[in-house]
Amino acid sequence: MKNENIQFNLNFGGFYCSKHSEMIEAQIEALELDWETINFKDVFNEYSFDWLELLSNEINIDLKFINLDSPQYYNFRTDEIICEISQAKLEVLKDKYLTNECIDYINTESASRSGFTSFCSGFDNVIKEPSILAAYIFSYILESEEIEIDLHEINLNL
Repeated sequence: MKNENIQFNLNFGGFYCSKHSEMIEAQIEALELDWETINFKDVFNEYSFDWLELLSNEINIDLKFINLDSPQYYNFRTDEIICEISQAKLEVLKDKYLTNECIDYINTESASRSGFTSFCSGFDNVIKEPSILAAYIFSYILESEEIEIDLHEINLNL
């Protein structure tokens, strides 16, 4: 097995109408800051970096922050964190989380449906693509596990 890192997109909920944007907006209002003076791109990047670190600590898996991928328009998708995981750590996640329930989740989520054409449908195809598999495993973890990330621990640097 190669000891290479795998880069993948992690859907953490993004900043469009989410708990993350609510947290930032509440802090701006509490501090009575001028919205026009805030560099939201920097705030979102720093927030994403801190959030990923908290997730890594919560599930005890090292994830490296690469970048925040923000769409130009939010009508098709939301922000995702581009991050990296080692092949060895992905194997640990596969051993722990690739249960029948997770495989059913991947089969359902990767299937084509109205408004979405899948180019990697079903677990048998997803498992061949480590970056896609990592993205689905983390989506499964965030949706099915009781992950407790205290957003108040994130340094907003407003």
